Amino acid sequence: MSPGDAVEAVGPRGKISLDPDADWHLFIGDDSFAPASLNMAEAVDPAKEVLLAIEVDGPGHEHPHRIRANLGGPVWVMRDGATGSSAALEAALAATTLPSGRGHAYVGGEHSVVRTLRDALIARGMEPESVSFKPYWRLGRQNAANGEPERS
Repeated sequence: MSPGDAVEAVGPRGKISLDPDADWHLFIGDDSFAPASLNMAEAVDPAKEVLLAIEVDGPGHEHPHRIRANLGGPVWVMRDGATGSSAALEAALAATTLPSGRGHAYVGGEHSVVRTLRDALIARGMEPESVSFKPYWRLGRQNAANGEPERS
């Protein structure tokens, strides 16, 4: 690269932010969601509760973090080779007791997994407006020119 060369880049442009009125926050998704979820979880007030369920390849693939809030949940969910499957995260969610009070869930990862988890949270009684979700990729498809999964 030389000064003056054209560069094409996609910068931060998220539309999901922490719900300041939530008593607790749940972050659930695959490892593509880890950077965003850990960043948001680290910003949660230490007096509040954070539940974390992030799917990774296996032991040794956990991400360091500095979450100051009361941390609960399975935290790391092992994928065991099942890329793009919702099974491990669905099981982790089913085994997680959601705290009382007003919560907010943040879901990110593979398109169909995100949909499945969003629907499971709503089925468990969360209001749709209390579930923020972002698919980062779609199994078997490359991302569109905007860096996100193509819409179908």
